[in-house]
Amino acid sequence: MLFAAIIFILLAVVFVILSKPRPFEFEPQDTLLCVAHPDDCVIAGAEYAVGVVRAGKEVRIAYLTCGAEAPGSDMAATRRAEARSAWQSLGVAPDRLTFIGLPESTIEDGPANQSPEELKQAELVFTNLIVELTPNASIVIPARGEFHVDHQTTRAVALKAIAASGRNDLLVLEVPEYNNFVSFRQAPERALRTILRSVPMGSRLIRPYVGRAHYVDGGPGYAFVHDASRLQEKRRLLGHFASQNEQSLLGHFGYATVYRPANLASTDEPAALRGLRVNEHICDWTVMVVYAALFALVLRMAFLLAEATKDMFAVLEVVAAAAVLMSVAYVGRVRRGRATLMTALFVWSGALGLVVGVFSDS
Repeated sequence: MLFAAIIFILLAVVFVILSKPRPFEFEPQDTLLCVAHPDDCVIAGAEYAVGVVRAGKEVRIAYLTCGAEAPGSDMAATRRAEARSAWQSLGVAPDRLTFIGLPESTIEDGPANQSPEELKQAELVFTNLIVELTPNASIVIPARGEFHVDHQTTRAVALKAIAASGRNDLLVLEVPEYNNFVSFRQAPERALRTILRSVPMGSRLIRPYVGRAHYVDGGPGYAFVHDASRLQEKRRLLGHFASQNEQSLLGHFGYATVYRPANLASTDEPAALRGLRVNEHICDWTVMVVYAALFALVLRMAFLLAEATKDMFAVLEVVAAAAVLMSVAYVGRVRRGRATLMTALFVWSGALGLVVGVFSDS
């Protein structure tokens, strides 16, 4: 047991070290931010754009959707105005913002709310903007594995536009905003919190993960780890998007952005996202190994407890029966959505270990 604990701690330390982003190492260039919604421009691009503006370079932003279900709605107009206000405060003129104005998708994981014809027109707009970029310019696009279908669509349209432009001198940076992928390799704290919240009563004691976004595959990327002023500017700019709840934006996205050169040959979703779905998350093997080890530990501890006390307490069989009834009750709770499958497995493991320990002859 001690040896296993030491191995687990060492692996945890390694994963924490490997998941930390490196200092950003690319020079600022004229930049095009290709984003899905009006607030995504700040969430994904502000920290890089601050350096671009400071270097006297140009920032352009292209928005795929209007940020509302109906392009002509008051909300769409409000979100356009918020985007213009945010960037104007940084010195970026309103005419540097291009609003394609497609309807946004109201359900994060799909289906997309844009027609093929609309996306073809969007691709043409993106292509023209990319062709106009100066030599060795930069483009920022959503990362692979994004949870929101509009982010996935924006990435796909941007990659098609880059290919159609014929430009091979561009630095294409991909940025994650949020995804439902859980991995100790990519985000150790998120993985640990996800597991602990699955333990019975854990969701009441452990807060959900909020922090820096992470990639679903590959390395951790780069961040402006030695320039806190960029993050301060990002947080300030998020304050312009009052329609999206400033405090909510700061709570979910007020953390350092990570950037990474995109693999332009990879247009499909990463294989990792076709992994095992656990509740609302997609977990890789590192998380599943920890889950399996914890289930085995709970089963073993319940067994040993029953073995040690069954000669002392005549009521232990009643306790075991109660544990079985509780585990049966959790079948119903899982079916009604009042408990997750992983929480139920912890209960079932403990009940099984208790029953086996009570009725064992050894």
